Amino acid sequence: MNEVVRVAVVDDHTAFREGVEAVLSGRGGVTIVGSYGTAEAALPGLAADPADVVLMDLGLPGIDGIEATRRVLAAFPGTRVLVLSMLDDTASVRDAIDAGASGYLAKTAGLDEILRGIHAVHAGQLLLGSSVARHLSGPRPAPEHGGWTPRELQVLALLADAATTGQIAERLGITQKTVRNVLSSIYPRLGVEDRGQAVLAARRVLGR
Repeated sequence: MNEVVRVAVVDDHTAFREGVEAVLSGRGGVTIVGSYGTAEAALPGLAADPADVVLMDLGLPGIDGIEATRRVLAAFPGTRVLVLSMLDDTASVRDAIDAGASGYLAKTAGLDEILRGIHAVHAGQLLLGSSVARHLSGPRPAPEHGGWTPRELQVLALLADAATTGQIAERLGITQKTVRNVLSSIYPRLGVEDRGQAVLAARRVLGR
């Protein structure tokens, strides 16, 4: 039997949140385990009822969706965040990916696309909806790979899987500070400035 993905929804619009719950619950190997109108409610809720994937709105009252993404991933490293937002500007997409989100879809996405997105990020993929993918196209060309240290290659491989700093540290058994130090040396060599560009550049370097 296929694994059922536990999903939580964080969105301040009650009607939208309830609509997502209604169409997703019990469909496509997904079960809804939490529904929250704010990040402040979601954090303790996720501690009580863990989710594999969090559908995150960016325009939340109080703690916004970008900061909420950081806090969710810091508190629950095994959780993936899939942004579901009306915002599709370049800054919002890049900020969300840089905060650690594994995917970004417009709220206008259809049910099938949302389901595919949930399963994709749960499997460790970076998922961008067709309407937002253009915002991460065109990072500066990465240099030819070669001369990477074993540690840098380990970090590159996990970065290419869209792993967050915390997830990389956990998987490699090192501190987040060490990961950040490695990333600080990797980014200039990749010719990138943020995490979204780095994920795509790491994939090119590794031939993915």
